Amino acid sequence: MRLNWTDRTILRKGDKAVKQLQRKSLYRYAAALFVFLCYLGICLAVFFIGIQRAVEKNTQTLLADNVARQSSLMVSLMDIEFETLSGMASYIGSQSDAQDNQRLMAALAGESKFHRISYFTLDGAGYSNEGPVNMDARDRDFFKKSIQGQEAVSSPYESRVEGDEGREFIALSVPVYQGGAIAGVLVGSYDVRHISEIPFSSLYGGSGYVYIVGKDGEVVAMDSRYSQQWDRVNFYDFYKDYTFGPGASLDSVRDDFNNGNSGVRLLKKGSDIRYLAYEPMGYNSWFLCYVVPQEDAQQSYAFIREYEVALSLFVVAGLIILLSVMQYINAKDRKMLVTKAQTDAMTGLLNAVSTREAINAWLAGEEACGMQALIMLDIDKFKDVNDTYGHAVGDEALRQSAGLLRAHFRGSDIVGRVGGDEFIIFMKNIPDDAIVIKQLERLCAAFHSLRVAEAPELRLTCSAGAALVPKDGVDFDDLYKKADEAMYMVKRGSRDGFYIYRA
Repeated sequence: MRLNWTDRTILRKGDKAVKQLQRKSLYRYAAALFVFLCYLGICLAVFFIGIQRAVEKNTQTLLADNVARQSSLMVSLMDIEFETLSGMASYIGSQSDAQDNQRLMAALAGESKFHRISYFTLDGAGYSNEGPVNMDARDRDFFKKSIQGQEAVSSPYESRVEGDEGREFIALSVPVYQGGAIAGVLVGSYDVRHISEIPFSSLYGGSGYVYIVGKDGEVVAMDSRYSQQWDRVNFYDFYKDYTFGPGASLDSVRDDFNNGNSGVRLLKKGSDIRYLAYEPMGYNSWFLCYVVPQEDAQQSYAFIREYEVALSLFVVAGLIILLSVMQYINAKDRKMLVTKAQTDAMTGLLNAVSTREAINAWLAGEEACGMQALIMLDIDKFKDVNDTYGHAVGDEALRQSAGLLRAHFRGSDIVGRVGGDEFIIFMKNIPDDAIVIKQLERLCAAFHSLRVAEAPELRLTCSAGAALVPKDGVDFDDLYKKADEAMYMVKRGSRDGFYIYRA
């Protein structure tokens, strides 16, 4: 089989095939990587969103439970104070000595959390442990409730008397009975900030603050640390510029207050993000409210964020490893594809296109120096081998011939199969043509020793022709043409030999 080496279409098609294989391989890996990254991104997003929602839900649940417990504790503390007042009211109702009662009230005020203890008769006049009270109690709501036999709690404004300005006092009142009938009202003035701050002092490192608010938004009492910040501003007015969490608004909080419902809301104002938890107290439609920064409320879940960061780092490291492995596999596949595109499948030698490219690259490079030799070799009467013994024997003969050529020449020399039974050998940097002659003599003799197991009687010979650089040319086309002419001089003769081209 003869090749027309001037037909450059073959070369272009070969180059194009290699590039197409490389592009297909790259696209395949890029598509697989893109799908994997999308899947991984979705999984991580779902995971992190799920974790955040779980943290948010657990935080709000824990916050609601804490506020409910603290509200219950505050009510219990107030119940204790009511019991103290009721016990004293029973004593006062059992005797009528005002001075003795005043001394008793002074002693109780000194030993309890009450700031002032006052006794009012049914006409609204009264005295306290500090002396006469300059106030007519008949128009006060707590007085009206207690003379009806109820325990009552007043707002700070309603319980204020002269000298109480700027103080957060509420009034706890109980009826005083004499002879089975209500004879007056016993009132204890209580600093509500004390009762509201103590239960929350250990929560979230004390970073939150507490206040009591009525359903109309009136602030009944405020944590002393933040009282100036509020300065009697209505609850609804204070939070009107805040954004509430999903599905919530200031109106929904107002509805909860009006309906006596508890709740937890997420508040946002710029970078300020905090929780508002509220719980009805059971007195005067008051609500115990607690506000804490989101970061502090979720501090117990900080380890989850650390795990999220660690997981993210592991994922990034895994991606780097994955990309490295894929790059390695891709490079290996590309090398395999290039090798496959450059190699003759039958013999494992370079194919025609790659042989030409390799020789031209060597001739154009700087490493080529001195004499070079291009050898054309053809197996004699190879068509007869195929016709007589079959193509399987012919293929095996080609493989053994290729093995012989690889073993006979240096590893740095270029050996390729360029046609059915035609081979090219390019000897690099040889001292003179004597080495070419010696190698070809040995090669022709070695062919006599080749045996094919399926046809032991088969004897193979070869014909070879050589052209030298620079004497016969300096590019592949010239050298190939002249080596081919030299080889056919042998084939036209007795075959089984070689010839060095002579002009």
